[in-house]
Amino acid sequence: MKKVLFLTPQLPYPPISGGTIKSWKIIEYLSKKYNVTLCCFLKGNDSEYVEEFLLKIKLDKFYSIPYEKKRNLLNWVKSVIFKIPLNIYRNRNDKLRKYVKSIKKEYECIFVDHYLMFQYVENFKKSYIIFHQHNAEFVMWQRLAELNKNLFMKTAIKIESNRIAAYEKCICKKAHVVFAAPNDIKSLISLGLEKTIFRTTYHLGVEELLYETDLNFDQTEEAILFVGNLQWEANIDGLLWFLKGAWKEIKRKKKNLVFYIVGKNPDKRIVHECKKHVDVILTGFIDNLLPIYNKSRVCVCPLRFGSGIKVKIINSLYRGLPVVTTPVGVEGLSVINGKELFFSSELNQICKHIVELLSNRDLWSYISVNGRSIAKKLYTWDNILKDIDSSIDNCISG
Repeated sequence: MKKVLFLTPQLPYPPISGGTIKSWKIIEYLSKKYNVTLCCFLKGNDSEYVEEFLLKIKLDKFYSIPYEKKRNLLNWVKSVIFKIPLNIYRNRNDKLRKYVKSIKKEYECIFVDHYLMFQYVENFKKSYIIFHQHNAEFVMWQRLAELNKNLFMKTAIKIESNRIAAYEKCICKKAHVVFAAPNDIKSLISLGLEKTIFRTTYHLGVEELLYETDLNFDQTEEAILFVGNLQWEANIDGLLWFLKGAWKEIKRKKKNLVFYIVGKNPDKRIVHECKKHVDVILTGFIDNLLPIYNKSRVCVCPLRFGSGIKVKIINSLYRGLPVVTTPVGVEGLSVINGKELFFSSELNQICKHIVELLSNRDLWSYISVNGRSIAKKLYTWDNILKDIDSSIDNCISG
């Protein structure tokens, strides 16, 4: 059995966010065909899940390091000194670098899962490297800069965006194959990269939701739902934008409406804002999302910046839960506004679509059925994983 070295910045378990779901699916799939060595950091409470993770997957070797650097001014200054983006510096570890260098010759293929980990292979000239670009990171920082009203912060974020863009361009050139979402490929090509190095991939969700029985409008509550990482700045920004600018207007028209916000450890800004509004419920982390999907009537995803594919939207399409989002939310997806879901950059239109779906059974059913249909047709794991496997197989056999 051939050997693959898999580098990822965090234990891909439990698979509860877009990034960890994708990493888990890939490594689970590859471990059934190859001898896989996984190297990763243990961040937050990852160490609590290592034993369970190793019981669920067969690895040839597992190498992990408890390691986490904060995103603060001191580390930003150090990143400037070392001439690398902040997040690259925050994931820089000499112990891991030495270990990867010492074992690299054992592997026919190195799979780099996330741009944070490319620093450990960027000087490996004879190694075959497949790079999985979770997002075009520079795009997220670029958009964050555009939204920021503080001149100092806007300038600092813009500088960081430019540093990340230069870094991403450099590492993509060093990879043999780069997997990325369609919208991210377009953004990366705009940096001057060749189209031929890219392969299309998607961040998908819990595909089992596709095979649950259809939702029924009359069995749902007058409730809207958001599911996501409540520490991620794009989610924080979007929720604050929605709560401050839209919630009162929707409540004026739908007095009994409830808003469920699902996610662990919500940022203090979200907690503070939610206290100002009636019927906005922070549920905390929910292990089994099916019951809350089943009782909610609309999924709202008010993102103003970000990149890649939004797994929260994919999961809602799988379940047949109608979605109202923004143009950022549907990037990379082949969907039609008003057919599989609704999207708008204007809060008044977002409010309008939410109220329509809460009230109109026929419209709700139309969007529910079409959303589920497009997800089943285009966004299932089988093809995604086979494409990645094919690239690995080609490199090993070639």
